[in-house]
Amino acid sequence: VFVFVFVFVFVFVFVFVFVFVFVFVFVFVFVFVFVFVFVFVSVSVSASSRARGRTRPPRESEDPSRRAVRAELKDDHPCGGGRMAVGRCGEKERAACGSYTIASVWMRGPAKPFTGSPIFFPVLNSIRVLSGRVSVPGSPYLGTGRSGFRCRLRVSSVRMKLLVTGGTGLIGRRLVADRLERGDHVIVVSRSAARGAKKLDAARDDRLEVVEGDPVSPGSWQDAVDGCDAVVHLAGAGILDRRWNAEYRRVLVQSRVKSAGRIAEAIEGATAPPKVLVSASAIGYYGDAGDVAVDEESPPAPDDFMADLTVQWERSASAAASDNTRVVTVRVGIVLDARGGALGGMLRPFRMFVGGPVRPGTQYLPWIHWRDLVGIVDLALVNPEARGPINGTGPNPVTMNEFCRTLGRVLRRPSWLPVPTFALRIVLGEVARHVAGGARVHPARALALGYEFDYPELRPALESLLAGSGGSPAR
Repeated sequence: VFVFVFVFVFVFVFVFVFVFVFVFVFVFVFVFVFVFVFVFVSVSVSASSRARGRTRPPRESEDPSRRAVRAELKDDHPCGGGRMAVGRCGEKERAACGSYTIASVWMRGPAKPFTGSPIFFPVLNSIRVLSGRVSVPGSPYLGTGRSGFRCRLRVSSVRMKLLVTGGTGLIGRRLVADRLERGDHVIVVSRSAARGAKKLDAARDDRLEVVEGDPVSPGSWQDAVDGCDAVVHLAGAGILDRRWNAEYRRVLVQSRVKSAGRIAEAIEGATAPPKVLVSASAIGYYGDAGDVAVDEESPPAPDDFMADLTVQWERSASAAASDNTRVVTVRVGIVLDARGGALGGMLRPFRMFVGGPVRPGTQYLPWIHWRDLVGIVDLALVNPEARGPINGTGPNPVTMNEFCRTLGRVLRRPSWLPVPTFALRIVLGEVARHVAGGARVHPARALALGYEFDYPELRPALESLLAGSGGSPAR
């Protein structure tokens, strides 16, 4: 009996283990093959769709409900005098201006060609369409007409001459293209003039000039500041370009603090100094603030490297302030641009069906569409009331979990695989703490100055950047 029971139990356990292992292996192989085939087909379809898209005529805009035109206003503009009129149109200011040029008009509503005054009645008497190229709205000019259009005008009577550092970076290229479209003359400082000119395609526009120089070191490039109307300082080593160590910390500090000091020196020594310096800063000023709302009046985070760096950065730029030059520091948030940056890095895992939030997922992500960041820089350039820090973030920050869910819906991909903090530490080192943290940043100053965001909500912002389920970048 004992032998029989022992044999029976042994056979039963053996069969059970064999069946369990067989089922486990079968399910694992089945799931692996299914996922592999599904991802392969999806990527192939996406690539095929993008390839077909190259043969199609270019779209006028990524958003059919918004069409931009360049127009010229041949009558008195009612927004007041000055180089860049800032404010809302009103009858009392009708006779205060001379002739102005409208840099762009954005129409919210049916996309119809238009001329004449009905849309802007009774203020504008003559509008002539110059081209149908997409432009970026900047200043808060609004008009409402009989057709229900809601328009924003960007008005300039005098074209500007600007010097831009960091003009070959992601934000810099967007800004340079925007200023050239406005008719400005742009001087870009680059460590290699040849590479910078090639990257910016300087040969196509004689209003774009590339000067060789390193903003960290004094040199002949500083002479180019003299006679400029404005300077935009965007140069700085990338926060996520390398793992942090003592050497790279010095690079981060010098590329920001020291370069801002060189700009201040150039402005101080200029015979005709610029009227405004717009210097980039960072939301790292607030550190990991959790779910507490912070704005420009909030203090910097204590015992935080990025906060200390940002304080030094802004103090160095503020040294250029004088009776002739005002200084604005734009604390840049997470810029959404499908060409690169944070969003560009997140697209690949999401397209491969392995996207998900960075743990813990409850940290806030103070995002901003690149168009709105360029608009805030324009606001800082043209509005004489703009001084000191301005948060370059959108008005509705979201948590990391919500951001990834929304990105997944736009791409038609799941957001299911979270990235643990320890994995980030292995890959990024100390900087992982800043990636896993966040702050609920509010752009109080930009809103107080009258800036109206083109993309205040996350989903429309992502949809404007990503076309179709494959998430191809919109131009």
